[in-house]
Amino acid sequence: MNNHIFAAQTNQGTMRVFELAGAAGFKLAEMETLFNQLFPQYSHFVGRLRAIAAGDETECLFKRPHQWLVEIDDEPAGLINFTYSQRHNVGLGHNLAILPRLRRFNFGSFSRLSEILVYLAQQQLASDAGHAGAPEPAGLLVEVESPAATSDPVE
Repeated sequence: MNNHIFAAQTNQGTMRVFELAGAAGFKLAEMETLFNQLFPQYSHFVGRLRAIAAGDETECLFKRPHQWLVEIDDEPAGLINFTYSQRHNVGLGHNLAILPRLRRFNFGSFSRLSEILVYLAQQQLASDAGHAGAPEPAGLLVEVESPAATSDPVE
């Protein structure tokens, strides 16, 4: 099975991005392992990853989930999960994480692997909106959790 939605040769190796939403478990074990490694405090979310991969939360009238795994030279390197909300014409980012040793990643004008994934997600959201007959989405909304979070909302 070849579900990659993007592939490129880089100076760090071959990068491939795979869509796992609705892919019937394709590369799900790799995503679960990576997710648990990068988000151990959210292990309860793995059930939702499985539901999305199984197609239980696939495209409907008002939303379209995406669950991407990125690999470098056939090894898991990062992930991003987001949903296109037609009702609000916006992307909702659920999580994004890259293995620390692969965060710096030069490809074209990008210097971080996360930048590439966000760019590709924005392109996917524009495509989803186009298929829904909507204009380009306002953006990708995310909540950022800082490991060094403070109780001061200004910081």
